[in-house]
Amino acid sequence: MPFLAASMAGKVLSAASTPGQADLGGVGLMETPSPRMMADGTLALGAGVSGPHYRSLILAFQPLPWLEATLHETYWPQGAATSLPVEGGIGVKAGVSAESRWWPALAVGVRDLAGGRFSGEYLVAAKRWYALDVSLGLGWGRLGESGGIGNPLNALGGRYHRPRDPLTQPAGPPSWFTGGAIAPFGGVAWQTPVEGLVLKLEVSGDRRRLDRMQDPGQTPGTPVNVGLSWRPLEWLELGAGFEHGREAMARATLLINGNDLTLPRPQALELPQPTPSAVVDGSRAIAWLEPDRDLGDAYPPGQVIGRALRQMAERAPAGVEEVTVVANARGLDGVAVSALAGEVRGAGQGRGSAPEIRQSGRLEPGPAVSAQVPLPDGWRPETAPPWRVRVNPRYQQSSFESLEPVVYRFGFDVESELDVTPGLVFSHAIRTTLSHNLEALDASVVRSRVPSRPAVRSDLAWYVTAAPINALDRVAVSWLAQPAPEVTTRLSAGWFEEMFGGLSGEVLYRPWQRRWALGAEVDAVRKRYPGLTLALEPHTDVVSGFASLYYQSADGHVDSALHVGRYLGGDGGATLELNRRFDSGMKLGGWVTGTGGANRLGVEVPQQRDHYDGGLRLSFPLGALPLVPAASRFEAEFLPLGRDSGQRADIPLRLEPLTRSSSYGAISGSWGRLLD
Repeated sequence: MPFLAASMAGKVLSAASTPGQADLGGVGLMETPSPRMMADGTLALGAGVSGPHYRSLILAFQPLPWLEATLHETYWPQGAATSLPVEGGIGVKAGVSAESRWWPALAVGVRDLAGGRFSGEYLVAAKRWYALDVSLGLGWGRLGESGGIGNPLNALGGRYHRPRDPLTQPAGPPSWFTGGAIAPFGGVAWQTPVEGLVLKLEVSGDRRRLDRMQDPGQTPGTPVNVGLSWRPLEWLELGAGFEHGREAMARATLLINGNDLTLPRPQALELPQPTPSAVVDGSRAIAWLEPDRDLGDAYPPGQVIGRALRQMAERAPAGVEEVTVVANARGLDGVAVSALAGEVRGAGQGRGSAPEIRQSGRLEPGPAVSAQVPLPDGWRPETAPPWRVRVNPRYQQSSFESLEPVVYRFGFDVESELDVTPGLVFSHAIRTTLSHNLEALDASVVRSRVPSRPAVRSDLAWYVTAAPINALDRVAVSWLAQPAPEVTTRLSAGWFEEMFGGLSGEVLYRPWQRRWALGAEVDAVRKRYPGLTLALEPHTDVVSGFASLYYQSADGHVDSALHVGRYLGGDGGATLELNRRFDSGMKLGGWVTGTGGANRLGVEVPQQRDHYDGGLRLSFPLGALPLVPAASRFEAEFLPLGRDSGQRADIPLRLEPLTRSSSYGAISGSWGRLLD
């Protein structure tokens, strides 16, 4: 497959061998993209200035070796000739083929998936000769404004015209690779004798046509740009240059690679004496363990289960030849891991390996094992205390606002869960907002909202400003069941989040020896009044529902999901998620949502178009800090706040993430950490 070749290329090229970050994020020269990729697992956070007009905040994420995602917010200082001083966008670049001796690296990409001022598509190739990396591409949209070549895709019929005003052009996929003409672009990056210093020279297809339309005093300038990129430190990149013959550019980027991080984590799991929550059945000792119960997901499930197996083997009474851990989640059995006690003890002393334990041991469905074991009356796993508490600091920054460059919210959540009985869970959360400027949320731009009545989340500022510092975020109860070995169900009722409460039902089908799962969910909710009150607004009933497909990568590090259905505003569409987990405990995730413009009341707004949103999420464990609960995490989210389109209720204990750590994909993917 082409992506497999690109994946190999991503592993071969080091971060220092790339041209560096482009103006709007992602690997590239200055205004033009490159097929090169960042090191796998890298997150780039940057800020840049270009001439008197552009001030950009940038995030770029490399979730897979062949896939790059970018998010940018570009701001025009006061006085710029535009009615919308902020423009945001989501970009995606996918590797198509790897570079070989005679063949260049090749990638295809879309800049600003939903359309807009910077929207453009491209096909780009690059070939390296010693210290020179030469790229050449074809650009559509803004990347092809210099024209000169007829759009070859028009020969296929259909889409010939690309409107000149990006604020009225079709958003999303219908506008990709359209237009009457395209333009070539290209350049060269030279790795100078100074380590980490790259000289860039490019010819851009961007003629800044819209800028000149809004400011007649501007002239086209020259399409030639020249600049430098410097990596004085592994985690810092600085850039400077001169663009269009008249504008200076400067940029700074912080680069974080989750594979290289060493984060402090809570103390590794230590199970109680004598044998942890185990039942001895003949020559076999069996224990039930939730891999992410006490420590959150700070450790891979294979590592947690391996430690439990070693402790069981060391403490097992005489006559026990096999030890088994049934991975569990709130009473829902996942995969059972069995190993010979002698081999586990020997591996713990350096006389064995994880592959050898796997060869002599076995994985099997957890429900089948549990059904065979007679449990004593009143038995309860010692390793699953009925009460769990987390303190999660949270920073949220709204993207794609049209009037303010930075809209944020900062505070922390205190969350708790109580297992009333196995499968019956009480959830509670208090949200504290320490600082915010949510009053600046732009709720007037029709293209960013579904005109639903009542509002979905465009009244978020009211919920925060009208409430005290501490707001009741959640009071809910969930009933979890396993009606069949590969089927789990959830029924939840209560106040799910700060804005919605009601009923939610879900079913998940996860074949025990597969990395995929299918799910379906229906939520019947009402809007809440803000603050500590539990009252629900009358006449705000809404029903949303989704069919979902989930998939885990072979190494257990990447989880993806596709949700298709009806959102809280009545708009139908789909959400694609991609989440990357690192052995350090850090997690990176991104998503993009596309919905139709119609709302649930059937109100038609002529200028309403299909709408696209997306965001990035970063989190890492905090349980190593004194007095902080072990499962706590810091979370930073960059997402559109205060939107009415593409919104889902925040339901507690959704089945797929709840059962992921006890699934076959997660355990087999992290088996290499069994003896860590």
